Amino acid sequence: MSEMVNNIKQTMAQAVTNKKFMMILFLIILFIGIAFWVYSTYIAPKLDPEYKDNKEFVGNSDDDDAITTATIYAFYTDWCPHCKTNIIAKDSGWKKTFENNDGKKINGVTIEFVEINGEKEEGTIQSFESNHDVNVTGFPTIYIVKGNTVIEFDSDITEDNLTNFLNTAL
Repeated sequence: MSEMVNNIKQTMAQAVTNKKFMMILFLIILFIGIAFWVYSTYIAPKLDPEYKDNKEFVGNSDDDDAITTATIYAFYTDWCPHCKTNIIAKDSGWKKTFENNDGKKINGVTIEFVEINGEKEEGTIQSFESNHDVNVTGFPTIYIVKGNTVIEFDSDITEDNLTNFLNTAL
């Protein structure tokens, strides 16, 4: 029995002094650590039943149902081809929805439309981001804010999609 224990000790001593073995062991531990980090950062939050894939951020207020106004923000730039087509153009889905719904009530909530030029109004964007705990990461970007609830619109910017978004979000 002691011979077997001595053989195990000798084998372990050789393995620990073997640089190739130690490098492989280090890489295995490193990959396991990276896999754990990726899982806990990107996958585990999506398994949470509170997770909203459409980037909906729900505030702490229980009074959101009592709020009678909402603001829909469109962030754009003049140089962006998608912004020119979807936000700035007179026949765009945004402009049509704006003209048909600005100041009107949808589901008992009065809608206000706001356009923010990302190049000319960087301070406004930063203020919006800090006040609502969101990041405007590209253009065009559309958010609706009702009380403490902030919802990002993530579909094609057409009149039908925006109208459905307003009806659903409010």
